[in-house]
Amino acid sequence: LKMEAVAATDIIGEAANPLYVPILPAEYLTDEALLDKARFMSAIVRLAQCVYSRGTASDANSTSTSGNDSLPTKTSRLEALLKYMEPYYEKLFMKTMQSDCDYTEKGLPTISLNAPFYPSVGPMSGFEMSINGGNFCEKRGVFVRFGVGSDALVVRSKSIAKKKIVVDVPQGTPQDVEVGVEFNHGEYDIAFNRVARLRVECSNNRWQYTKTEPPQLITMKQQLPPYSVDEETSAKLMKLFGAVCAFQDSFNTKLMIRSKWKALKEHCELTEAATEGGPDHDVYFMEVAEFHDGAHDLSLNFKGFLRVLSRTLLAMKGEEHWVEGLQFVADRRFETQKRVGVEQSTKADQSDVALARRALAMIERRPHIELDIFLGPIIVGSLKGHPGDIASATSGSTVVLAKNHPMFTYTHYECNTQSTVLAHITASQGIHHLIRRLLHDGFDVACHHPNINTRKPAGRCWTIKNAQGTRVGAMWDYAGNYSNLEWQPAQQEMLSANYTLCTYVEEKSIEYVLAYLCTTKAKDMAQLRAQLTTRGFTFTSKLYRLPF
Repeated sequence: LKMEAVAATDIIGEAANPLYVPILPAEYLTDEALLDKARFMSAIVRLAQCVYSRGTASDANSTSTSGNDSLPTKTSRLEALLKYMEPYYEKLFMKTMQSDCDYTEKGLPTISLNAPFYPSVGPMSGFEMSINGGNFCEKRGVFVRFGVGSDALVVRSKSIAKKKIVVDVPQGTPQDVEVGVEFNHGEYDIAFNRVARLRVECSNNRWQYTKTEPPQLITMKQQLPPYSVDEETSAKLMKLFGAVCAFQDSFNTKLMIRSKWKALKEHCELTEAATEGGPDHDVYFMEVAEFHDGAHDLSLNFKGFLRVLSRTLLAMKGEEHWVEGLQFVADRRFETQKRVGVEQSTKADQSDVALARRALAMIERRPHIELDIFLGPIIVGSLKGHPGDIASATSGSTVVLAKNHPMFTYTHYECNTQSTVLAHITASQGIHHLIRRLLHDGFDVACHHPNINTRKPAGRCWTIKNAQGTRVGAMWDYAGNYSNLEWQPAQQEMLSANYTLCTYVEEKSIEYVLAYLCTTKAKDMAQLRAQLTTRGFTFTSKLYRLPF
C-alpha cells in the first residue's frame, strides 16, 4: 500500500494525495502513534480508496500482498487489503476488524436547498450550526468545509442523524462591512456590521465535496458601534443630496443616479476601495442602487445615499475618523448649494416665478384673516380677524370668556397656554400686531382648518429658514393649505392632503413665490422637504415647549 501511495503521489502530485492534504488534523501527519481505531481505519480506507481509484493500469496489474494479481475493481482490491490486515488488526486492538470497519462508499452528501442551515447567520466568533440534507456517512463521520481555496477550514461533524448533522462553525475572518440606515424620531441611525460569507460543502471521504448551485452560504457578523446622525447634520446632507440630484435636472430632487454620485465624489474628494472594475466601478453604489420610478437608470434615494456615503467614508477613513468625513461632506453643501443650488435655480426659474405670481393673483381668498395658532405640533387656538367672542374649549365644552370683542374672534383649546395667549390678545392693537407678538413668543400660525380633529393625534412641526438663517415660515404633516400672514386661500385652494405650510414673509418676496412653487411640485412631505432644500431653505424640528 505504501509503495502504491508513493506511485500515486508521483502521478497525481503530492497536494492531491490525502496523506499530504494540509487541512488534515495534525495527528494524521506525525510519526507518533496518535490514531485510535476509528481514525486508523478511516485513514486506511481513505488512502486506499484514493490510490485504487486514481492508480494507473500498471498499478492495477502490480503484484498485491493478497496473491491476487488482477483485481478488477477498487472495492475488490480494498477487500483483499483488509483481509490481509485482519489478523494483525486483532493482535493490535484485541477486537475483530469486522466490528470496526466500514469501507463502503456513501457517495457525496446532499445539502438541502430549502433552509439548509440553522441558524444561517451567526457571530464572527463561531457558533454551533445544524445542516439539513442527506446521504451522511454515520460511521466514519462527515466533514464540513467552510470557504474555498487555501483559506478554507475543514471541521468534523459533532453529531450525525439521517437527515441532519451538527457542526461547530469556526471563527470567521471579516471580509466586508454591511451598512444599514433607519429613520428614528428625526434622526438617521446608521448600523455597521463586519461580515464574512462562507461557502459550505460536505464530504464523506474528505476529498470529494458537495457542489451546490447556487452555492450555499452562511453569514457571520460582528457588530460595530452604531452612529446617529443628528437633525442638523441630516438637514445639511439632505440639502446636499437634493441639490446634487437637481443639478441639470431641476425637477429631480430625490433620486441620485450614478453620474450624480460620481460628481458628488469628485466634489467631496471621495474614493472607493480598489476593485477589479477599476476606480470607476462604483462598487458601493452598485450594491445599493435600485430602479426607482422617475429615474431612467439605477439610482439612490436618500437612505441609500447615506448607506453608500457611510460605507465609502468607512473604507477611506477607518472606524475612528469616518464621522469626521461625514461632517466634512455635510459642510460642503454650502459651497455646492452656492454653485448648483439657489443661484442657478433662481435664474433658471424666472419664467416659473412669473407664472407663479400670476397664479397666486388668481387664487380665491377668504374675506377675513383666519389662522390656527400652534405651539410646535400642538394646536392651541383658532383666530379670526373680525369682531366676535373670545372663548375657551379647554375642558371639552366651549365657555365664552368675553363677548363682542371689537377686533377678534378667538377659541382656545389648550390649557397650559391659555393665559399667555389671552394676555397677548388683551395687549394687541390689531390682528397683525397680535400675530407678530405670538410669533415672537415662540408660537406658529397656519391657515385655519375647519376640522380640529385633523390635528390629532399630534404630528410633526418644522421651522423653515432661508439661506441667511432667518425664520420665514413653518410646516406641519397635517392636511391643510399653503398660506401667508396677509391673506388665506379659500378652503379648497392650495390644499394638500399631506402637509400644511405657512410663510411669514411679504407676499411680494421671492421666498413666498419659491415656497409656492415647491408646493406645486410636491405630493407628500418628503417631496416638499426635498423641493424646499433645493431652493435654499433649511428646516429644523420644533417641539411643544411652553414659552415661559
